[in-house]
Amino acid sequence: MMSAVVPPTSRPAPTPPAVRSSSSPVSRPAPAAPPTPVLALTPPPVQPVVTAADLARQERDRQRQKEQERRRREAEKNKIDMNRQSDLMAAFEENII
Repeated sequence: MMSAVVPPTSRPAPTPPAVRSSSSPVSRPAPAAPPTPVLALTPPPVQPVVTAADLARQERDRQRQKEQERRRREAEKNKIDMNRQSDLMAAFEENII
């Protein structure tokens, strides 16, 4: 004889009784005021007017930075790595002997 499988019931778990302290009354926090929307209080940002002089200055700055980068790369390219040169010479001397 097979025993019937009974599905578990969906009863909530029992909750423990609340413990009240007789020395301190239960106080409820005061309801918080609804938050004020920040966007309503701040004015919309003012878009600066871009003049031809500003555009020309920005272009000059961009060109100056580009030239500085080119000069830096050129200086790095011509730099000799003495550690690498030493390693090459050591490898050469080992192979020659």
